[in-house]
Parts: sequence; structure tokens; C-alpha cells
Amino acid sequence: MRGEHHRPPIPGEVTLNPCLPGRCCTLRIHIAQRARDGQSSIYALEEPLECFVGYCNRHRYHEALRNVTPADVYFGRQEEILVRRKEVLQRTIEEGRRFNKGVTWSEGSRPLG
Repeated sequence: MRGEHHRPPIPGEVTLNPCLPGRCCTLRIHIAQRARDGQSSIYALEEPLECFVGYCNRHRYHEALRNVTPADVYFGRQEEILVRRKEVLQRTIEEGRRFNKGVTWSEGSRPLG
């Protein structure tokens, strides 16, 4: 019995994980599976395409949008999210500085940099 082997993801390839929990399936593979099953019409791909568009719009962070989702931009949440991220970053940096202030390094164990 032969099964499909796992291949490493291709850079830039988007997965459909929100629609298929626990299963990593790219849109390209999903199209190939539908074609193999004899469902080669565009109507057979309506559900996976809706899922893919929904994933891109509501769940996937876009670097061009400063790492927020298009839905966040559309509903005006972008600035709030970015401000909150900046606050968390500053708090994390301060906690790290306070933690490392009390650390003493023994000879030869000081980190590089």
C-alpha cells in the first residue's frame, strides 16, 4: 500500500489549515485532488476557494500591511493592534533589562555580542 509522502513546504505557499483542522493542504494540492476525483469544473472548487480567500483576508498577516490582516485594516483595528504590540515589546524589553541587571557573568561564560 502506497501513501503520499510528506514534502517540505514551498516558500510562499499558503495552506488551508483553518478549513481542514489538523491537515496541511495547499490550494494547489486541493485542486489536483479534485481533478483526480473527476471534479475539474470551477464549481467544484468554490468551497476551497472561499476558504482560501477567507483565510487570506481574516487570518493571514500581510507584511505589506505591517503584519496585520486585511480585515483588521478594513475595520480600523490596525493602529490599535500596532500600539498594543509596541507596548508589549517595550514591557518585554524592560523586563529583560531588569532580569539581566542582577545577573553576574563568570569568566568565560559571558555571551558574545
